[in-house]
Amino acid sequence: MIRNNKSQCDTHRADDSFSLPGQIIMIRDTGLLVRFMTCVAVACGLVLGVGIWGMQRDLHSIQKIITFEAILQVKTHAERSAVRLETEIAKSASQELSEVAQAEWLREHWQRTRDQEPRRVYRAVVDIAGKIVAHTNPSKIGQSLTPSENAVSENVQLIESPRAGLAGERLAWEVLVPIRVLDRFLGTYHVGLSRDWLDAKIRSECRATWLAWSVVLGTSVVIVLISGAALYRLACRATSLVRELHLSDSRRMTELNELMIGMAHEIRNPLNSIRLNLHTSERVFRGDTFLDREETFVMLRESVREIERVDNLIGQLLGYVQNDNGCDELIDVSQEIQATLRFTKADFESCGITMSFREWGTPVGLRMDRRRLRQILLNLLSNARYALSNGGCIEITLVGQGDRAQLIVSDSGKGVSEEIRSRIFEPFFSTLEDGTGLGLAIVRSILESVSGAITYRASESLGGAEFVLSFPSSRLRKLIENAS
Repeated sequence: MIRNNKSQCDTHRADDSFSLPGQIIMIRDTGLLVRFMTCVAVACGLVLGVGIWGMQRDLHSIQKIITFEAILQVKTHAERSAVRLETEIAKSASQELSEVAQAEWLREHWQRTRDQEPRRVYRAVVDIAGKIVAHTNPSKIGQSLTPSENAVSENVQLIESPRAGLAGERLAWEVLVPIRVLDRFLGTYHVGLSRDWLDAKIRSECRATWLAWSVVLGTSVVIVLISGAALYRLACRATSLVRELHLSDSRRMTELNELMIGMAHEIRNPLNSIRLNLHTSERVFRGDTFLDREETFVMLRESVREIERVDNLIGQLLGYVQNDNGCDELIDVSQEIQATLRFTKADFESCGITMSFREWGTPVGLRMDRRRLRQILLNLLSNARYALSNGGCIEITLVGQGDRAQLIVSDSGKGVSEEIRSRIFEPFFSTLEDGTGLGLAIVRSILESVSGAITYRASESLGGAEFVLSFPSSRLRKLIENAS
């Protein structure tokens, strides 16, 4: 049972130092989150930066290709038309540019190609003097271009800003092709490529590229975010495992410290009693004092009882510190509980305590040393017995469900006060004057050695204490199947 002893102040100091690593790791977790968010943000920024750079390169490349192809087509058309004009001029008697440029075949050619190719804003023929001798817009025929517009050229040219006299208010790329007959330069053939049409085509082609890049960038960012979240979760899990290991080590060190203090305290008292009895015996043998026969027997019995107390304490200490499972065997937990109850039933009933057992769910088996399981059961029953000094009842429930198995021990006593609930599993902590405070600590130590756990809660059915022992039932189920 539970006892207040001199190690209580030391335990409080150990608890204060024990909670500090958890606070430090919590701060580290916050720093870990900040670092991961920073790394994810940098990774997303790099992905977006590289993606935007690649998208701009593709868009620029598409713009150049479409513009080049459109201008090449216009230039090819202009050169073919200029060659036709040169041929017609060479056939005519006058060989004048103005007469051939106003021929019916040219106007029909322009009308036909205008309907088929709306990309061309205009087509025109300008003589060497800068006079417009033919134009798709008849109102401009006969007009003269200003000297600043440099109307003619003896070489093929591409002009981004066309002459206003030819294009009017519309934006266009202008292609100039010289017209020569027998090495005589007569004028130029002009074709204007619509900038509006070209921009619309570029936008149409770029839209598909932009959508494709958007999908790629969006997918890449999502992958980065998912990868970052997965890595963060793995890092948190690793940190949690490190924390649990650190806390376990800290708790073990704290318990070891308490164990040494408690052991020294518990052994010192009977040793002092034995030493006083031996000192008295020495004085009797030397004749310095006198004890009658009965007093001598009492002194010897007290010495033997103190030695037995030390031996019992050492045995309990060995049960606490030995975490190995000894001789492992497959145990039917239900049968072991029933056997323990049959063994202790008469003793408990003599104290006015009734015991009951029930089980639910699937059968529960456990591979461990049978003696260790009985030690767990006896410690819990002994703990409940001390709580029922005036009689009462004890209920044991075994539950096999899903991937967990639970053993619940409840009593109708007063329970444990909230002030000391956090300390009931500490070694040498007891509320009984003659208790060692190792019972529940041994139970927890044995359970942890088989990946189990024990918790305390107030019993709703009986109103007293209730201890819940949990086991990994997936392991138990496999053991039962193998045994069958």
